[in-house]
Amino acid sequence: MGLLVIDESNVAGIPALIVVDQEKINAPLPLVIFWHGWTSGKESYLRFAYLAAKEGFRVVIPDATGHGERLEELTEQEENLAFGRVSCKTSEKRK
Repeated sequence: MGLLVIDESNVAGIPALIVVDQEKINAPLPLVIFWHGWTSGKESYLRFAYLAAKEGFRVVIPDATGHGERLEELTEQEENLAFGRVSCKTSEKRK
């Protein structure tokens, strides 16, 4: 295993961290998309991404709508909506 790379990236317009073994950066690898919890951001889960990347996975941790670099995307009223709606809006942005 080589060094692990943490790439601050933008996936389909969504800020994300991509964690992968440097020696396998261009290799086809199984993919894990790790959605962080309701009150946290993508950086909070780097320890889990590290463990998965160490086992040979490419890990993508996007910022959910209204979190991290996407904090300003929601109005105060939208911030009070249920978790399900935010999750759906996050995945709709990928299309």
